[in-house]
Amino acid sequence: MSNSFIGEVRAFPYNFAPEGWLDCMGQTVSINQYQALFGVIGFTYGGDKQSTFGLPDLRGRAVTGQGQGPGLSNCTIGQLQGADSVALASASQLPAHTHTISSKFLGPVDAPGGSVNMPGSSAYIARLLNLTLTPKKTYVAYALATSTPVAQMSPNALAPFPSTAAAVQAHENRQPFTTVRYCICATDGIYPPRP
Repeated sequence: MSNSFIGEVRAFPYNFAPEGWLDCMGQTVSINQYQALFGVIGFTYGGDKQSTFGLPDLRGRAVTGQGQGPGLSNCTIGQLQGADSVALASASQLPAHTHTISSKFLGPVDAPGGSVNMPGSSAYIARLLNLTLTPKKTYVAYALATSTPVAQMSPNALAPFPSTAAAVQAHENRQPFTTVRYCICATDGIYPPRP
């Protein structure tokens, strides 16, 4: 492949790096052994800055172009960004949405007397009735209210629940992909002329 440029990166569909090419796996190599390649990429991808320099690490990574497209972030050569998976850590990372509530409890409920259709922050549901039993029975899982007129539950009266996010788990965050081997031309190529 003598018509390749030193430092050129290509994708290969086989399981070895061709002669004169090195795998793009983030390894460090000797400056003395690969002087032409070092002359092209320098310490952009790491190294000890004395006797070794780093090669690009393209394992499990998508390659993106340098620069800043309209409405996009600026990308510089050698920059690493992104992750395989991501865990949403706060509600601010979710779009606005609602959840419906499915319940077996329909119809009237016991509630303390009141003068408004929409209870305030100090109101509460006093008692739920199990309408499937005869005679109707009250679910007793709390102290009973002293005043219990029958009221109809309004879906608009329910506050958002839960008010805090549940425990988050990381999830896959990559587009569909096919894996190939990325290699960089190290010795068997033309030194690229600068403009």
